[in-house]
Amino acid sequence: MRRSFVPTRTRFVAGIAALMGAGLTPQDAVALDPDCISPPHGGLQCSEMCNLGTLDGYSSRIARRVNADGTVVVGTGRTTSGTPSAFRWVEGGAGGGPGNPQMQDLGDLFVDGCSWAAGVNADGAVVVGGSGDGVERAFRWVQGGTGGVSHDPKMEDLGTLDGMDSGVAEDVNAQYKRVLF
Repeated sequence: MRRSFVPTRTRFVAGIAALMGAGLTPQDAVALDPDCISPPHGGLQCSEMCNLGTLDGYSSRIARRVNADGTVVVGTGRTTSGTPSAFRWVEGGAGGGPGNPQMQDLGDLFVDGCSWAAGVNADGAVVVGGSGDGVERAFRWVQGGTGGVSHDPKMEDLGTLDGMDSGVAEDVNAQYKRVLF
């Protein structure tokens, strides 16, 4: 089972350096211990990494991005059948399931589709990524949003760039003024 580890708060940069120094990438960090590690194996003395847990009913997950102060992490979880679903983990949050209330499944643009998170803005209120059901489309998930698709009002379809068959939003700037495709 893969476990996502992310450095906490202001220790983010040091923790990423520790991951890379240990031969791991932030996207492929593998759990060495189920609790927080400070410092991580082979890491810097001023760094810390913590296990986020998983979405209820999911077998694995991978963290992709962290917001500016380290309190929100986004990534992708996989069901036991392998279907990906975007997640948002909020330090001290309560929007997830009973097994991990800090980790929320963000849903998808299509009923019974899949999704993956790729970016988060500075305050953690906006998540971008892709969603698919045969065709990939970029999405924007907005905390408290109401302008999304009918089955998930927080999940907005950003479509694709002109002339493209598919699209994925890769990142978003701090104030959510720009989305990178």
